[in-house]
Amino acid sequence: MYCLLQIVCDFDWEMDDYEDFADEKVKDEVLPEDEKEKFKQFLKEKVRERKLELKEAKEARKKTIDDMDPKTKEAFENIQFYKFYPVKTPDTPDVSNVKARYINRYYRNAHHLILRWLQVWVEMEVVLHEEDAKDWVYKGEGAANLILSYTGSSPSMLGKVLRVQKILKDKGQPTPNCILFSSYEELLWGEIPELLESVKNDSLSQAYATHVMSQHLGASHVDGGVLVHVSKNFLELVEKNVLSSRPAWRVNASTIDAGADSALLISDHSLFSGNPTDSNCIAVEIKAKCGFLPSSEYISKENAIKKQVTRYKMHQHFKFHLGEISKISNYDPLDLFSGSKERIHMAIKAFFSTPQNNFRIFANGSIVFGGMGGGADSVHPNETEKCLEDLSKVTGLQISDFIELLSEAIYESGVLSKLLATQKLDDHDIEGAIHLYYNIISQPCLSQKIVRDFLISATAKDCSLMISFQPRRSGSTDSEYDSIFLGSVNQIYDYKAYFIDLDVKPLDKMVHYFELDQKIVSFYTKNGETEGDIDVDSPKVGDSGTSGDIKIQLQH
Repeated sequence: MYCLLQIVCDFDWEMDDYEDFADEKVKDEVLPEDEKEKFKQFLKEKVRERKLELKEAKEARKKTIDDMDPKTKEAFENIQFYKFYPVKTPDTPDVSNVKARYINRYYRNAHHLILRWLQVWVEMEVVLHEEDAKDWVYKGEGAANLILSYTGSSPSMLGKVLRVQKILKDKGQPTPNCILFSSYEELLWGEIPELLESVKNDSLSQAYATHVMSQHLGASHVDGGVLVHVSKNFLELVEKNVLSSRPAWRVNASTIDAGADSALLISDHSLFSGNPTDSNCIAVEIKAKCGFLPSSEYISKENAIKKQVTRYKMHQHFKFHLGEISKISNYDPLDLFSGSKERIHMAIKAFFSTPQNNFRIFANGSIVFGGMGGGADSVHPNETEKCLEDLSKVTGLQISDFIELLSEAIYESGVLSKLLATQKLDDHDIEGAIHLYYNIISQPCLSQKIVRDFLISATAKDCSLMISFQPRRSGSTDSEYDSIFLGSVNQIYDYKAYFIDLDVKPLDKMVHYFELDQKIVSFYTKNGETEGDIDVDSPKVGDSGTSGDIKIQLQH
């Protein structure tokens, strides 16, 4: 016979003691003696969860304030509130028994409303003209957007990057990201009115990050950015200025969309404080890719290899076959997402061997390792040496110390667990989701949530994680950031983590996902790592806790 124990109570973690609180419940006979230890652990877990919620909310508030321009910030910091009390008269009723002791809670809520109103005001104020183009330089680019870094002196722009839209030169290629909604997409995302409204304001990317991805990845790890207006002359001059910095294959594939009238202003997460001259900072960008093996019942028998070998590994062999990369990466996403320090270590070492477009390192905002435009697929020894020199100059760390620091941050932060949970929204695999996609465009039905979750998962599989580190100043004991103590150099490092590239994927790209999936799986099933010798009944890749011997020799 089982009974359900239910206790409803208030616990103040600043005033109450776990042991005394549990003893009191036992004394009051609401908690059995043999359940006391379990009850204490339950309390501690709930306190930890609540503190994390408060911390994320605090970080989100701080970021909103940090993103204000100086004029707005000054107005906010000098804001004043007034309480008005009525003059007491002989006929004033006695309200002593109904007075609220915590009236200031309402003022805190008012602060939230004011912050949101001020942010909208800032968004509408900034406009970039032709004369501003000289202050923006090339920082990098992806399939859909080009990233510009600010080099001017305006306080409101320092520590910011500008994300401008690109258009493909080959109109036959599928659009990388969604800008406008089709009627089917309006139906698919109709439950989130902010998204539908954002399409009218050309702010879909911002709204999707803020109202969709932040709900899954955590608001403190998502930067929605601020929409700013840009002139056509500004975009055309920027295109001309950055042309020589862009990789040739990117230039051949796409160009800046000079017809756009807005761009997204985002904090530069390769910096820690927002100002490259303010303090030493080293940042790492990781495109982790899909971190789990699918188990969907909709995967066909001939594609059973998908349940045993990661999509990343199969895609690497397919790219090598097509000549898109010169070397197959040793990186295994299952290692990075494993929750094991040893396997996370292995994943980072593999990144150093073959970073491709999955791994980049920045020193004070400038890239020192990896490819500018996502095209690098190998590391030249001289490049590794330069990376080591720059790392040492900025942080005093040897490569082994740096790998330890990054591994600890990934392990301790738990940030990848949220990313993995979001990726696992794809529980039908593309082989199941593609049929539901056709249901939607032929006759809308209950398939909408499954397809919507698949597209959110697709964003999570393709986004990047940016982790930035800053050595804590000697003598400083308090910090609003999470921290890692690196014993090998006796130094505390503050760190923060943000997900970037959180764009909504177009609904009609489902067909492309399906066709590419079938090509990759078919090729790997027939050819594998050595010509055509795949055992679909062999153990799953990554289940043993290793992914082969990874040896990197770095000269110090």
